[in-house]
Amino acid sequence: MFGTDSSYEGTVRSQLLDLAFIDDRDADLQAAFDQLRADGLFTALGTYGALAAALGGQSDYTNELASIYARVAAHMGYFEPARRLTPEEWERACAHDYVAERCATPSDVIERLGPPSYQNAATSPPVLAYAGASDHAWLYFDFRVRHEERTLMRVRRPISPFRASVVPAGEVSNAGPDSPEEAYRKFFVAMLSGDEARLAPMVVQHESLAQLYDSAYPDEVAELLANQYQNMDVFRTAPPPTTIFVASEAFPFPTAVVHDGDSWRVDADALLSFRTKKGVAPSGPA
Repeated sequence: MFGTDSSYEGTVRSQLLDLAFIDDRDADLQAAFDQLRADGLFTALGTYGALAAALGGQSDYTNELASIYARVAAHMGYFEPARRLTPEEWERACAHDYVAERCATPSDVIERLGPPSYQNAATSPPVLAYAGASDHAWLYFDFRVRHEERTLMRVRRPISPFRASVVPAGEVSNAGPDSPEEAYRKFFVAMLSGDEARLAPMVVQHESLAQLYDSAYPDEVAELLANQYQNMDVFRTAPPPTTIFVASEAFPFPTAVVHDGDSWRVDADALLSFRTKKGVAPSGPA
């Protein structure tokens, strides 16, 4: 409920503010709070508002709120995670396909990844979190209780913005960097350079691909657009097994991202058709 969640969040933020004031680290904490906002984890209704908008369907987000502020507290040195994954462990953790591996319970997650860095009170539907070397992002597993059984409800991946990081358990497909959404973002960033050697491995073969290589954006424009593309929301519009259709602010028309057995590649047919008809490149997000 909003009252409970918002009161809890206010209490946690107040405690962090008090600790930061005592340590003369107000600016550090403000930077951490600003990063929550930049990542889409803080709105006019606080982090509760961001959770309610992205997750929906719940009356209580206390456990999720606690897990997010535990990461902030760890970043500030006010909370010590039970463990930190090594770089190799972190990479493997982010690359798992937890649904395909039938990772449905807290025990399943712990069997694959070991003890969590953070876990909420055992009396509640559990939230497990795993931290790498940095506290910029954690990997979260949210569970629900049904018929006295705890089952995976969603994975919150270590990517920004927050809305793009949330994947319901029934839709999790490669929580790591090799996902159709990331392939799509990387393609749009690479397209700014017009570099054939960089773009060719990213796309499905097409007779008109030369159109992608015929121009490059000025450096200052490319840098600005690259930052926007790397953080833009990408939405799945259809979920076949090996072909995902996605869209974004940069290019709102459904674009196929195809898995060829090794990696995700963008089928640029829709983009090439758009360019042929209009003679223009897609614009950056507003």
